[in-house]
Amino acid sequence: MDIRLFSVDGEAEGEYFLILGEDGQFLGRSALTPAQCGNSDTTLSVSAAQLDQWGADGVIELWAIPNLGAEQPGRFAVNPICSGGRVEAQLAFDLKDLAGISLAYRLNQGPPVAFSPSLAPSVELPLGRNEIQYLLTDCGEIPIAVPSSLSKTERPPS
Repeated sequence: MDIRLFSVDGEAEGEYFLILGEDGQFLGRSALTPAQCGNSDTTLSVSAAQLDQWGADGVIELWAIPNLGAEQPGRFAVNPICSGGRVEAQLAFDLKDLAGISLAYRLNQGPPVAFSPSLAPSVELPLGRNEIQYLLTDCGEIPIAVPSSLSKTERPPS
């Protein structure tokens, strides 16, 4: 799993995100940015078994929580002071043979958007809860819907 920070106040020693899985499991922390309002990349390992367990209900939730030491005021944490600041997570995994299967996704009940497994789509989500439905259609034109959801939130400054 790759965690990417873009235009983030994350250059000081304590300015990083704690990355947690949906079960609260600590996965790691984000790398520091080289300067205020900078970018960074972090690679974390998540096992296939863990992804299967998290995704059993059709939803995988990941949390990026600003680190805040017990004795530190909020100004010492990552703060939303940079224009366009965001965190992106990308999960990469191997798929079984999908010959004869067409893939599409639907965002918030919108129209289906076809995609190839070799070229995963990149989608900008609006703030709030977003419903994502993956549609797999086999050679018999029988669609299989796989629901999931993601929430995009912004924390107020501390």
